[in-house]
Amino acid sequence: MTKKTTSTPIQAILFDMDGTIFDTEVIYESGWIETAEAFGQSFTKEDYKKMVGVRREVCHQIAKDMFGPDFPMDDFIAAKDKHNQQVKAQGVAIKQGFEAFFQACLKKNLKLGLVTSSHRAVVDANFARLTHFDYLKHFDCIVAAEDVTQPKPEPECYLKAAKQINVAPESCLVIEDSNPGCRAAIAASCPTLMIPDFLPAEPDVAEQLAEQVSSFDQAYHWLDNTSE
Repeated sequence: MTKKTTSTPIQAILFDMDGTIFDTEVIYESGWIETAEAFGQSFTKEDYKKMVGVRREVCHQIAKDMFGPDFPMDDFIAAKDKHNQQVKAQGVAIKQGFEAFFQACLKKNLKLGLVTSSHRAVVDANFARLTHFDYLKHFDCIVAAEDVTQPKPEPECYLKAAKQINVAPESCLVIEDSNPGCRAAIAASCPTLMIPDFLPAEPDVAEQLAEQVSSFDQAYHWLDNTSE
C-alpha cells in the first residue's frame, strides 16, 4: 500500500497493545477454542475473528449469545482466563521490530501513548514480563478499557489519549493491528498505520489508512516527519 502523504508533522505515537506490541492474539484464540471444547461447545478460528480488537465484555456477550442463556458463562470465563494466564506465564512474544522502533521514538522525543481494549491489570501484567526495560514509564498516557465508556471502534479512546498528552489528533500517529482499532483511530482523525495481525484491512479501512505495512521495521519513515 502506498503511503498517504501528510503535511502535519507527527508529534506523538499512540500504540495499540494486543496484536500490535504483544503477540497475544494467538494465545487468546487458543484460549477460546480449547475452553469452549472443554465446555462442550463449538468455537472455531472463524468465530474468533469476531473477537479481534474487541473489548473483553463485548466478546463475552457475543459468546453468551452463541452458547445460549443457560450456558455457565462465569465458569467458562474463569477457565479461559486461567488458560491464558498459564500460557502467558511461559512467555509472550513481542511483535517483530517493536523494541527497536520504540527506542527510535524515544530518541525523537516524541510523546508516546498506549491505547488498548484490555484492562489496566492486563497491561501491567504484560509489561511486567519485560524485565529488561521499563516500557510503561515511557508512556505519557495509558488509556485502557476501564477508562472509556465507548470502546473501539468508537473514537473515544484515541480522542482521550490525544487530549491527555495535549496533542491534536491529526498529529498523533496511531499504530494498530485490527480493523476495529483502525476504525477508532480514523474516526478520531488520527493518521493510522496498520500492521495486520490476524486479519487484513477491510476495504472501508484500507482506503482510509495512512499506510499498511507488515512490521515495525517498515515504519521508520514516519519518524522523518516529526516535530522535535
